[in-house]
Amino acid sequence: MASLLKKLLPLLLLLTFCPSLLFAQRPLTKSRQSSFYTYIYKLNAADVSAFYKTSKNKPGEQLMHTLTDSFKTDKYWENTLPAGNYLKVHAENNVLKYTLIENHTAFVKLFGNNVEYRFALTDKQGNYLTKATALLNGKQVMYDDKSGTWHFKPSKDTSVLQIDYAGVSNFYSIIRYKYKPYSYKGVSANWFSRLWRSVKNIFHTPVNKYAPSPYTGFMVFNKPMYKPRDTVKFKAFALYEGSKRPVKYKNLIVKLVEDGDEDAKTIGTVNSYRDGGFEYSFVLADSLDLSLDENYRVKLMIPNSKPKNSADNDDEDDEDTDEKTDKVNTIISGTFKYEEYELKGIKFNTRLDKEENRPGNPMSVYLKATDQNDLPVADGRVTLTIIGDKLMSFTNSQLFVPDTLWVHKLTLDPVGETKVVIPDSIFPKADIGYSVHAAFLNADNELQEDEKQASFKYQRFNLNTKVVGDSLKIDYEEYGRQIKGMALVSALNADDDTLSATRLMLPGLVKINPNADNYAIETDSLEKTLEVSQFEASVAISGERTADSVFINIDNPRNLPLYYSVYAGGKLIDAGQGKSINYKQAYSKHKIIQFIVNYVWAGKAQQRQNSFAYNKDALNIAVKQPLSVYPGQKATTDIVVTDATGKPVANADITAWALTRKFTDYSVPFVPYLGKSYPAVKRGVGTINLLEKEIKGAFKLDWLRQSRRLGLDSIEYYRFTHPSNIYRIEEPGIDTITQVAPFVALKGDLLPVHVLYIDERPVYFSQAQQLQPYSFKVSPGLHSLRFRTANLNVRLDSIKVEPSKKLILSINADAYASTKMPDTLNTYEADLLNKYMVTIVNNFEGKRSVLTEEDRVFLLNASGAAGSNVLAGPLANNYAFYEHQGQKPQPFLAEPGYSYLFEPGFLKQKSILGAYPFSKKLLAATGATNHIQYVLTNKGADSLWQNYLDERSHNRWLFNNPAITENETGVLVIEQHQETNQQASFIKNIIIYKPDEADFMRVFPGNVTDFGRLAAGAYKIFFLLKDDNYDVKDNVKIKPNGTNYYTFDILPVNCKDSVSMRISNVISNRYDNIYRNDDNQIMNDALKLKEAFNEKYLTPNFTGLMSGQVTAADDKLPLPGVAVKVKGTSMGTQTDINGRFKLSVPAKGKLLFNFIGYYPKEVNIEQGKAIHIKLDVVSQSLSEVVVIGYGSQRKKYITGSVSTVYSEGLLMGRAAGVTITEGAPGAGPTIMIRGISSLSTGSKPLYVVDGEVTEGIKNINVDDIAEISVLKNAAGTALYGLRAANGVIIITTKRQKTGQASNATIPGSEQTLRRNFSDYAYWQPKLTTDENGKASFTTVFPDDITNWRTFVAGINGNRQSGFAENQVKSFRPLSANFIAPQFAVAGDEMSLIGKVMNYNAETATVNRSFIYNGKTLKKDALQVKNAKIDTLNITAAVTDSLTFEYSIKRDNGYFDGERRVVPVYKPGVKETKGVFEALNRDTTVTLKFDPALGPVIFRAEASMLPALADEAMRLREYKYLCNEQLASKLKGLLVEKRIKAQFNEPFKYEKNIGEIIKKLQENRKTSGAWGWWKDSSEELWISLHAVEALVDAKSMGYDVLLYAQKLTDYLVYQLESYNSRDKVTCLQILFKLKAKVDYPKYIAVIATERARSKTLSNYDRFKLMLLKQETGDAINIDSLLTITHKTLFGNIYWGDDSYRFFDNSIQQSILAYHIIKNDGKHLEILEKIRGYFLEQRKLGEWRNTYESALILETILPGVLNQAKKVLPATITVKGSDTKTITKFPYTDTLTVNQLTVNKTGSLPVYISGYQQFWNSAPQKVNKDFTVNSWFEKNGKNLSQLKAGEAVLLNVEVTAKGDGDYVMVEVPIPAGCSYQEKEQQWDNNEVHREHYKEKVSIFCSKLKQGTYTFTISLMPRYSGKYTFNPAKAELMYFPVFYGRDGMKNVVIGN
Repeated sequence: MASLLKKLLPLLLLLTFCPSLLFAQRPLTKSRQSSFYTYIYKLNAADVSAFYKTSKNKPGEQLMHTLTDSFKTDKYWENTLPAGNYLKVHAENNVLKYTLIENHTAFVKLFGNNVEYRFALTDKQGNYLTKATALLNGKQVMYDDKSGTWHFKPSKDTSVLQIDYAGVSNFYSIIRYKYKPYSYKGVSANWFSRLWRSVKNIFHTPVNKYAPSPYTGFMVFNKPMYKPRDTVKFKAFALYEGSKRPVKYKNLIVKLVEDGDEDAKTIGTVNSYRDGGFEYSFVLADSLDLSLDENYRVKLMIPNSKPKNSADNDDEDDEDTDEKTDKVNTIISGTFKYEEYELKGIKFNTRLDKEENRPGNPMSVYLKATDQNDLPVADGRVTLTIIGDKLMSFTNSQLFVPDTLWVHKLTLDPVGETKVVIPDSIFPKADIGYSVHAAFLNADNELQEDEKQASFKYQRFNLNTKVVGDSLKIDYEEYGRQIKGMALVSALNADDDTLSATRLMLPGLVKINPNADNYAIETDSLEKTLEVSQFEASVAISGERTADSVFINIDNPRNLPLYYSVYAGGKLIDAGQGKSINYKQAYSKHKIIQFIVNYVWAGKAQQRQNSFAYNKDALNIAVKQPLSVYPGQKATTDIVVTDATGKPVANADITAWALTRKFTDYSVPFVPYLGKSYPAVKRGVGTINLLEKEIKGAFKLDWLRQSRRLGLDSIEYYRFTHPSNIYRIEEPGIDTITQVAPFVALKGDLLPVHVLYIDERPVYFSQAQQLQPYSFKVSPGLHSLRFRTANLNVRLDSIKVEPSKKLILSINADAYASTKMPDTLNTYEADLLNKYMVTIVNNFEGKRSVLTEEDRVFLLNASGAAGSNVLAGPLANNYAFYEHQGQKPQPFLAEPGYSYLFEPGFLKQKSILGAYPFSKKLLAATGATNHIQYVLTNKGADSLWQNYLDERSHNRWLFNNPAITENETGVLVIEQHQETNQQASFIKNIIIYKPDEADFMRVFPGNVTDFGRLAAGAYKIFFLLKDDNYDVKDNVKIKPNGTNYYTFDILPVNCKDSVSMRISNVISNRYDNIYRNDDNQIMNDALKLKEAFNEKYLTPNFTGLMSGQVTAADDKLPLPGVAVKVKGTSMGTQTDINGRFKLSVPAKGKLLFNFIGYYPKEVNIEQGKAIHIKLDVVSQSLSEVVVIGYGSQRKKYITGSVSTVYSEGLLMGRAAGVTITEGAPGAGPTIMIRGISSLSTGSKPLYVVDGEVTEGIKNINVDDIAEISVLKNAAGTALYGLRAANGVIIITTKRQKTGQASNATIPGSEQTLRRNFSDYAYWQPKLTTDENGKASFTTVFPDDITNWRTFVAGINGNRQSGFAENQVKSFRPLSANFIAPQFAVAGDEMSLIGKVMNYNAETATVNRSFIYNGKTLKKDALQVKNAKIDTLNITAAVTDSLTFEYSIKRDNGYFDGERRVVPVYKPGVKETKGVFEALNRDTTVTLKFDPALGPVIFRAEASMLPALADEAMRLREYKYLCNEQLASKLKGLLVEKRIKAQFNEPFKYEKNIGEIIKKLQENRKTSGAWGWWKDSSEELWISLHAVEALVDAKSMGYDVLLYAQKLTDYLVYQLESYNSRDKVTCLQILFKLKAKVDYPKYIAVIATERARSKTLSNYDRFKLMLLKQETGDAINIDSLLTITHKTLFGNIYWGDDSYRFFDNSIQQSILAYHIIKNDGKHLEILEKIRGYFLEQRKLGEWRNTYESALILETILPGVLNQAKKVLPATITVKGSDTKTITKFPYTDTLTVNQLTVNKTGSLPVYISGYQQFWNSAPQKVNKDFTVNSWFEKNGKNLSQLKAGEAVLLNVEVTAKGDGDYVMVEVPIPAGCSYQEKEQQWDNNEVHREHYKEKVSIFCSKLKQGTYTFTISLMPRYSGKYTFNPAKAELMYFPVFYGRDGMKNVVIGN
């Protein structure tokens, strides 16, 4: 016997752990549900046509007529069938699933657009076909030989295209997408509706708020941005939209408005200088009160034309009318930016020579910087940083990739591009993406940045591909070196069919097949797939239109077959085909020409199109002006305006302006085309597309015909679904449970079962929401069954079930008697089901929750989640247990009509709404059809729940890991190594530990691979796997400043043990969310995980000692027996009788002290230190709990060069490299340039004479030449383009434009400094052409070296307009430039920049001079080849401005230089000194001021009673009428009546009170309570609000029907079911109704409920305190008084200023007011609370009607009781004169030494008087605000800044109280510029203004707490700079302030 057991044991274990073997005994459960074979049938054309036609006769089994092939359904099948059409069919469930297989011989390339429809045909290889037959919807489509295509017009939305070719009918569906006409208000715009609308509009002019403006035109400004005190110059030309004629208005109003605002300022009036023409200018003075960094709009409006609204218009109509009128009356408008801007002039870019590099083939980076004139920058330097991105793949098990792969600093070459080669050695041996970041700086540290992305592939071999013309060029490389090799190049279509295959010796070329989707390239060492679509076809259309012709050219670099169509006005006028197209055609009609080109590329039909119009009413504007000028040069601009025929246009209005190209984002104003518009091109009926999708579907299975034919009758599943009468099978159950799964079959379909009755008791209901498998435990023997499907009731008696088996049966619905039923449960059925169902309220909190009955289990949240209520059942009886993970089972009796909420230790039962908790409609849920499920057991539920927990651990963050604080950190990335076909281990969680630091741990979900940053060092990593097996990886080292990649084999090396079980249990018992309150406690889940792991795996290294004593904090006595442990371990000791301990400790970590009755404590380990620990006693009494934690939260280069020669120089000798000789008679002089030998052979240089390009210089006398400059290579090309490739000769003559000899001095010889600097060159807004169409003007260009963009706009009264843009480059070949900050602070020590730039061919010798404030600091000779950079050190003088002169002079008299003026600001701050007084009573105060500090700003704010009257009026006028607002209105009216009575004034609104009382009574629910609206469900807070209002009205004598008893009865009945907050509200209502209720009893119940709550808000605490107080219970309000907040005015409040409707500062303070008032001991506080409420009306009203009503009823009695007769507040101010003030707020500026203020009246007034003066040595002030400022880079504070490295200026503001409208002012050091001007949106910041010397930050509110503001700066100029103090102040009360101290900032190189 023993030997037999020994043999059987392995088999028993196998069966136990391999249940799949049992399924072999389950023939139905494991049965296939499809046919064994899939069959292929050949189809004819008619068969296939049936699939494409939309007829009712769908294709069916009749198509299965010609069997061609078959294969096993479960095997892969490859389509190798010959060309033709086939049907693939197999049986699945109760249908025959089919797929149409179309092996085409002809492929359609559909060319469709909005005007034409055509197609071409190709064979499979892409050869174009011409001999195919095409049928569209059965009608033949003819082939067009000329265009090489078939043209067609689809007549249906879905058309069938049949192509017969090579014996095969090829079918395609063409889908037409119709254009939908615009719909007005949802009504389709059909022809009748359009006709009706046009007729109706004859008699009715519709009001359209959004009607277009009746005007058009343009407005132009002289520049797009303006600084403070700049002059805005603009010009507008306005026309009527309809006639396009100029407007006739003689004058218009000029208004200025901030974009997005409506409050416009009137600037003045502008007069027209001609019809439609207006020109104006105004200064941006401080008086305009504009905000910096905002866009402003200038509007020209018709004066005095706004219609007056009639008196009966309501506000909404007025608003609409105002908006419409404003739009109509605005003739034209334009915008500009108001900013203290600083323009940049450098363009910098990088380019890479490839996208991907490999070993041996390094990446080259090309860098280039140019100025606005495209001249190379000679003083540039670049920092090149290579930053690695995420690894794409690597082969080693461990790899470290630094964050920064390479940093390289270089100086840019002074010629062309600078090349940098990135070495291969910087890259890891892996495939990695990386970014190339280049940061450019010049001598004055102007920063420009550029970034490119690339990748590195660590591969030996590589294939490089690129498209060259019509071919694909393929190179073969090994380690970057080109090698030869044979390759197979295959062209594939989108279905991966091979179009061609070519063996090619590499490197080589293969012609691209345009029908190919991709190319596969194969060599003996690698493969590469190349998508053709990644290359552009590059087909481009260009052309022009003249009055009588059209000329069009097609650029076709890929040599593709092209098919073109030409349309005029939407009609086809020509078509053709070819590869090279130059189209010319005569055409003179007034219609748009559309040229459409179709072609195939990347296997898809593509299209290009272009439209050509001839605008006969466009003005041609020719501008003759110099191409280049010297700074300060006087030049004439000639403008010639002609029409389309070339005739001159007289009397055209011309606007000419020019601005610097430094305005990089300038948008050119749109000048409208005024001529006759082209008729709209008639669109086609829509777009077309080929419907390219696989045709598949299903036929109904004909069981009688197909069961034997397809072998289905041998498959168990089909026997089950097709029973003749009844089918039954018994299979082994699970856990020997006897169970049954019965079904109803009808014609092979299982009818979904919605209700199943076994032995007349429901066991299944489809709408139950718990997990309910469709298999039911029964006792062995006979049972009756009854099925309720959607339409049948089927009964089956005496079904025998064998013991320990699962019986699966199906009955044929046609073979058994059944009753037809509706798809809705009748009342009897619903009532019966309702008895067995129960509703459970979801408070599962992510824990396993089940109902159990005897041996039945209902899992309520199988996936961890459930709805708010779970409908469970059917129950066997009404007695069940609720089991919640971690709690004892709770028994209960289930009753229909109730929901059940289970809390620890008690149950809440509440009536449900409606008759049933489910829908009577059966189809509301999916019925049961699954036959492979089993009865749910406890074991099964546990297994399901464990699977959910495993998935949760794997996917969800359950712990909030603390931040890493160490500086040296690295990123950890782990990949799981996985062999091919091997399943990866399922990881539940990954936990990172430190072997030598017991308190370190980080917990991650199992799916995480990137673990973020960890401190450098060694770690242990714990992988928790399925079934609590685990793996541990030791010595995982983290290197800093990079990413550490590891690949691990993660296997269940360690079987489940106490370590993994403890860890798994802690994680499983976590809630779903990442944050838990107890995580902040010392004894938390994280500590348990540390102890569990460290007990086994901590590396003990306790080499140090710590000792000390532990005492009680209260009585100071020693505590013996205190547990002292190293946190995270079990290592520890206990204190002795004297409370002393000694313990071995590691180098890092924490000690944990724990003792019963005391709060635990932890301290940092410090080896060798003796410590004293005081433990705090845990409070036991609720009454001793002190509420804490409710405080506020603290919170440039040149290839060639320039030679310059002057006539004086010619007299002294020939300049180097240049020779001038007289030519032959009439030929002019000859100029020879050394280095250009081919001038005489036809390669002529470009001549520029006096700024004009000329053909030569034959008309110039040598004696008239004043100056010659010779530009070559980069400089010439940059200025004049490709025509300067042979050099540029720039000649300046001594003659004027008239040709007369001039006595003018040589440019450069006149020793005047450039000083006239400007952002715009000229502004000519009112030019007019003469009879020859000409206009001209002369201008002196500013002294800037820049590129001027020049614009001319022309327009006239004859519907003609035009526009032209050009450029004028202003430069000097040899120049002296001075760069300085925008401002200075007196005493600043600055290093300024002087630059000498030389673009001449030869090195220049110059005398350089630097003069500061009239004193020469430098004067010496320099040799300058390309550039010379001077550093000029000065100290800013104490003066208004600094003057700098930097110049150069040559021996030949050449001179250049700049004079710059820099404003100087005083060091220090404008300081405010003053006083603030709160005048609460009648009083007189004297305010004294220092006469030396200047005028006094006096302000008086607020009074109370008028504010209350205003608020009551606002409530009365509020227009919405929900019950809350009705009650609020009633309270407001009652308040208003009391105030009127106080002042003996009449009250006019008795009728309103009566109506509201009536309305409130009508809106009452039958219970006596109120909801939000009349028919909405009850809301207790609204009911309380309404009761309070009605009780108050009744107390004032109004007739009110309260139905108090009815409401009392209802509330008492419902009281038990309410939550604690609602219980309090309910009791408040009952108290208002004077109900006789046992208040102490219910208050005690509420206190008990709240004792179990983890959190309790002060709002709920105060409500309960007030209720206790009002119901006669004594309370202690000390705890209330300890948690107050104060505003800066000293007013008191509670709570925070949140937008929670109840729990906010207003609501809490109202409750506190009532409590303190009732207490009667602290009445002085009430006045401060009233003051707080007054502060909250800062916007003129309280936040909402509810709060407004509560405040009014709360504080009015106190206000009225302040005096027998309330008097409005009045103050009398005596200074140099006497003023009486009754209206507030009041502000005045006075020149006095003393003010006496007398206040009378009952209400408080707040006054302040302050003076502002300059303090040159300010100290830090920590008054109402504490302000700290510092500089930071990459998170580190800086003691010194580095020029050229951006920094953050941080300003930390700590508000000591709450303040409204706070301004934070941050000065900027003069050596810095703004790097970015960013608006922060946190900290209640609403706006920033960036001045050059400071930033002003405006915050709507700063609550008590700490805030940080950041400003991004670029240090640019070395030196030592004054950093004036940052400050924060209340804008309207600046006596409340704080500031930082005076500092210095050092900027180094």
